[in-house]
Amino acid sequence: MRHSVDKQGRIDLMHQKVKELSKRKNRRPTNAINDRDGNKLTESRQIQNRWKEYIEDLYDKSSRRSSEEIKPASVDKDSMRPDMCCM
Repeated sequence: MRHSVDKQGRIDLMHQKVKELSKRKNRRPTNAINDRDGNKLTESRQIQNRWKEYIEDLYDKSSRRSSEEIKPASVDKDSMRPDMCCM
């Protein structure tokens, strides 16, 4: 089928067929996430607590690296494209 569809220029039909064949059936939504150690959490209260912990860690300013710790990468001008070298 691929060759006949491809030769006719009907890539859209080929894409549609691939999508149809690869569609998962009986897919159940999952309500589980992993904790910091990789253990699966399934209870609603545990999941809420994990999200709270994640957000707190994400926005915790004391654990962020200072801009002094972040150093720019060195760039070798000889390896750059000619249109980029004089920025």
